[in-house]
Amino acid sequence: MVNKLINMQIIKNKQEISGSEARKQVIQLIEAGIKAVQPENLMKKAVRYGKEFNSLIINNNEFNLLTGRIFVVGGGKAVGKMAEIFEKIVGEENITAGIVNSIEKNKNTKKIKVIKAGHPLPDRAGLKGVEKMLGLKEKYKINKKDLVVCLLSGGGSAMLPAPVNGVFLDDKQKIASLLIKSGANIGEINTIRKHLSKIKGGQLAEFFAPAQIVSIIISDCVSGKPEIIASGPTALDPTTFQDAYLILKKYNLIEYTPKSVIKYIKEGIRERQKETSKIMRAKNFIIGSNRDALEAIALETCRVKLKPLIVNASISEDVETEAKGIIADFLKEKNSAYDVLIFGGEPLIFLSENHGKGGRNQHLVALVLNYLKTVNFSWVFASISTDGSDYIKNIAGAIIDNNSYRATVDNGIDISEHIKNFDTYDLLKKLDNSLIKMDNTNTNVGDVMVFLK
Repeated sequence: MVNKLINMQIIKNKQEISGSEARKQVIQLIEAGIKAVQPENLMKKAVRYGKEFNSLIINNNEFNLLTGRIFVVGGGKAVGKMAEIFEKIVGEENITAGIVNSIEKNKNTKKIKVIKAGHPLPDRAGLKGVEKMLGLKEKYKINKKDLVVCLLSGGGSAMLPAPVNGVFLDDKQKIASLLIKSGANIGEINTIRKHLSKIKGGQLAEFFAPAQIVSIIISDCVSGKPEIIASGPTALDPTTFQDAYLILKKYNLIEYTPKSVIKYIKEGIRERQKETSKIMRAKNFIIGSNRDALEAIALETCRVKLKPLIVNASISEDVETEAKGIIADFLKEKNSAYDVLIFGGEPLIFLSENHGKGGRNQHLVALVLNYLKTVNFSWVFASISTDGSDYIKNIAGAIIDNNSYRATVDNGIDISEHIKNFDTYDLLKKLDNSLIKMDNTNTNVGDVMVFLK
């Protein structure tokens, strides 16, 4: 397995974008970070199975089933691969049944069916997948002797749609799109999602009670709180219908929100609809996060005889604010002793009504290029989404250096105009050697940014 991970090809266009030794080093560091958070690595470190007592051990916490059975549910970008590795660890013969939703199907699983579900907007395939998950309880008469394992990762919120009565999937798609474009953070978006769902906000754990419920989680959230990751289907929810309404009001979305959504939330405020779960009914284990990727990058930096500094592992503000902060850190005298500055998280992006094509990492890279256009010493900067998709399939982000601005001048490219129009994909495509291409990486722990000088 170790050799397989070492040889794994992450970035598909290395030759195209590796125009200098410094660029090659940054690409090497990024790949080291993504390899470290592969489900194969994380699951094998955290999960074990004891056949003698039919025991599942997660982060050294043991769950003895004796005569009970194991079932698997869940959703997220990494969950298809997590399901495959879980089967290998536990043994397919020791799993009764399972259904999960993920970004792609996985034909390598035997007992756990992996359904391809929509992201970033929920779709009907995801909805049917959830219905099948819930159907396991009646079909197999799941009871208190049994263990329901919930596999979760980033992307699970969109991939686990289960609209409440009176709110249709189309309504959820519309409100999800509005929230994403508004610049609401993931916690705010998930507060809305939880209050329009039958399973989010701890309600999946409620549904499968009195069975034991444990969640194995790869986190894409800066906070690392189980109630935020995938909208916390097995975690208690501290938010309320009132919070959901205030978020819609904050982003001036009330008049654009489907009437069914407003009606349901207002009924919830009046206590005419069931609140999300306020009781912890499950054990939640986070086995991987953005921090793991950043630490792997730092370790690889040391291995190649450079000096790293993890500057900020909590990137979560709007992309322009974060770009300015990254530049300030890059230029700080106290950081001059370090060769590589490392950042992680997920910046927010507030899209204009008539926006172009791009993603938050591409936009961040364009901003950094614009801010550093007058700097005359050598540097390389890259920002990528660890799942391999920066809103555009197979485009993970971008890499630039101190020569990139000269290329924009030589080609008559107006950086500011592209930034203003949120058209950074087109900008970086024109530079030929900047867009970073990846397939689905089978994981998702947010974004990583690397500055080499």
